[in-house]
Order: sequence, then C-alpha cells, then structure tokens
Amino acid sequence: MKRGGPLHRRTRLNQVSQKVKKERTEFARVYELVDERSGGRCEAFGFDVPVVLRTRDELAAVLEANPLRKVATDSAKYLVVFCAEKASTDLDAKDFAPETFVVRGREVYLWLPGGIGTSPLAKVLANKPLGAGSTARNWRTIEKLLELADDV
Repeated sequence: MKRGGPLHRRTRLNQVSQKVKKERTEFARVYELVDERSGGRCEAFGFDVPVVLRTRDELAAVLEANPLRKVATDSAKYLVVFCAEKASTDLDAKDFAPETFVVRGREVYLWLPGGIGTSPLAKVLANKPLGAGSTARNWRTIEKLLELADDV
C-alpha cells in the first residue's frame, strides 16, 4: 500500500474519528463527574468546590482572541480568569492603569505589568468575584495546556 494513498488516508481518517469519539466520551464522563461532585459541597471539608472546565477548542479560542496582545508583553503577567458562567464586573479598567482587563464571555483577560503579587486590580478581583466559580492561569500556562491537549 502506497503511504498517502486513498487507503492510507481512509485508515488515518478512521483512526482520527475513533480518537475524537473516545475523547468526547471521556470528556462527557468528566462533565458527569463534575456535575455529580461540584453540585456544591465537599463532604470531607465542608466547603464549596467550584470546578471550571474548558475543552481544547475553547482554550484555543481564548489564545486566538487575545484582546490585550498589543500591551501584554510578558506571558507570566498576562492572565486569563476562566469563569464557570458569563463573566461580569462593574469595575472600570481605566481606574487601574497601567493594569487593564477585558471581559469577553466566560473569560476575563488581565494585564498586570507589575505582577500579580502587588497588583491593585488582582486584590480587588480577589474580593469581588467575576461570576460563580472561577480560576486564573497565566498565558504561558494556557499555551502549555493547549499543547498538552493537542498531544492527547
């Protein structure tokens, strides 16, 4: 059989199709588990355990959107807050200059040029939730997560 011929392409297409079906099934199981477990309480410790998930394609869309690409020059200081539901805030980005943020759907993009540790914006957001359940990751981590998702 000639590599790259019609039979090889069909075999490869079948392999990819089976992999996609397997990933969808595994992802559905994860969602079921999250639904069962995060509905509220962590019985052992007695506190809410929010869980925020994104698919590979959703991570790729976050990286592609990149609304702060013109100002965010250090991936360690460029963060995305992933919210379980649509994000919202009544804060005004101008009040935190040179820091800034953009709310887009279920994500909030943060540029913290002085770092997260001393950031006035990060301190305010820590006490003023953007929505029900959220987690933040820096740009470099999101790129790595997408890379890992592509390897699966």
